[in-house]
Amino acid sequence: MERIFTKNWILVFVVVIATPVFGDQQYTESACLLIQQQIEQDSRKYGEQSSYVVRNQAVLDRHCVSPTPVRHQQKLPSPKNQNGQQKPLTVASQRPLSHPSVAKGLDQQHGAINSNINKPSAVTRMPTLLVICIAILFLITIIMRTGAARRYFKVLKGRLGEAEVTRVLQKHLNEQDYTILNDVTLSLADGGTTQIDHVVLSQFAIFVIETKNMTGWIFGHQHQSMWTQTIGRKSFRFQNPIRQNYKHTKALAMLLNVAHEQFRSVIVFTDAAQLKTKMPGNVGKPAAMALYIKSFSDRIIDADELKHIAQHLDHVRLERSAKTNRSHIDYLEKTRN
Repeated sequence: MERIFTKNWILVFVVVIATPVFGDQQYTESACLLIQQQIEQDSRKYGEQSSYVVRNQAVLDRHCVSPTPVRHQQKLPSPKNQNGQQKPLTVASQRPLSHPSVAKGLDQQHGAINSNINKPSAVTRMPTLLVICIAILFLITIIMRTGAARRYFKVLKGRLGEAEVTRVLQKHLNEQDYTILNDVTLSLADGGTTQIDHVVLSQFAIFVIETKNMTGWIFGHQHQSMWTQTIGRKSFRFQNPIRQNYKHTKALAMLLNVAHEQFRSVIVFTDAAQLKTKMPGNVGKPAAMALYIKSFSDRIIDADELKHIAQHLDHVRLERSAKTNRSHIDYLEKTRN
């Protein structure tokens, strides 16, 4: 990853350097030579700081960085005298164009490129925009290295995964039989909080869903304490989500005063992950887990009891807000330390 990151920055650096060099139209070698001769002549006549010299030097710097070679040059015939014989060119006829400066004549030849020399074009503004973008990316990189930024980035990634799972659940589970609650945060006895990604209420069971928005290959077994995520040649270990979600079901059963046997744990990995080991029936991709929920057909919870559970859960859950999320993140950091 660091090697790829370095190559990308080198590419951007090359673009920034190359754009101002090759971004403007280049004149021919002969035209550039005329400009250079005019600069020397104006320097002797008006001084190196004169407007003529400054103007033509700007044209030379912009359009003669890599002059275009002239492959076919047509020689102009020498003027003839009265006897019809060609006479040699005089010094006056060989000298460069007189003022208005030769740059103005070249501007007409090249579509008045130099008529707005002091007005920055889109090409000349491009390097500045690239530098600004690079500075912004560099600043974001520094910010993302801080612990707080990494934590909130992880939360944002989790929210995106939860949104994907929510869409699939709403697609497969009808509103008459299932009530979907997202991002349920509950208070614990020790003053901390526990956060449940999704709770699906139904007469068939109360489904507690843990969403994992992960990429790469996933390896794990039901009774292992730690599972493994592999991305390329790198491997990362993470807590067994089945054990993690078991704590959620126990906490929810205690707060709602409902028998734990009425709960079902479901682990959903988003489609970006590839499950490489045989998983239990309650672990899988979003669509498969929606079908898993629908596979329960025995009504084990009375309709009135389910209504009471929904009201109680709505009462005990904490408000969905940035403050609640921040408090939960702080609690997790304390428990890890």
